Amino acid sequence: MKEMENMEKRQHVKALERETLLLSLLVSALSAVICMQIISRIGITPNTSIIGALIAMSLARMPF
Repeated sequence: MKEMENMEKRQHVKALERETLLLSLLVSALSAVICMQIISRIGITPNTSIIGALIAMSLARMPF
């Protein structure tokens, strides 16, 4: 019962918080650069969800 009360008190991360927004912009820009390289060199459109997953896994391994 106490666990439920603790979970209700926690706040979710807001998308427009400074750190979250900066990280989102950084990942978006990096993904755009990678996609443009793939399009210009190979001539196919990449699946951006795979690129986003790779970037997210790379960021998750970094100790912050």
